[in-house]
Amino acid sequence: MNHNEFPAAPIWRRLAALLYDRFILLAISFLYGAAATLAGTLAGWHQTDYQPMFRHWAFTLGWVLVLTAFYLWFWHKSGQTIGMRTWRLKLVTSDNHLHTPDWRLCALRAMVAPPAIALGGIGYWYKLIDGQARSLHDRLSKSHVIEVPKEP
Repeated sequence: MNHNEFPAAPIWRRLAALLYDRFILLAISFLYGAAATLAGTLAGWHQTDYQPMFRHWAFTLGWVLVLTAFYLWFWHKSGQTIGMRTWRLKLVTSDNHLHTPDWRLCALRAMVAPPAIALGGIGYWYKLIDGQARSLHDRLSKSHVIEVPKEP
């Protein structure tokens, strides 16, 4: 089977999956903040200021890396984040086979998707003019999000 046998994921489903994933990312952010607070307390960072790590570049970089790791792990493992699984979406490579992306393609997608979405959603608007109904970040990362059928 190849991905051409499955329809391209509509924008509304992709956005719904992103919304679901945001709840998971929020929980991960809480855990990361708690771990950073505990580490800061154990290291003695809180003697004069209650939240010094929130203004430190290392805290922010670590947080971004942890959130990125969420996507990398799920995309590489199964091609589906929790939100994508809920909305029956799957990330596959654009080589006409239902392969989940390798680490390199996952990392490339993780780099190109945020700017494509943040710039007024241009990454998704591109899908409306693309002949294969792929978003800009699909094209740039040589991947494709498909809608998979319900499992019996």
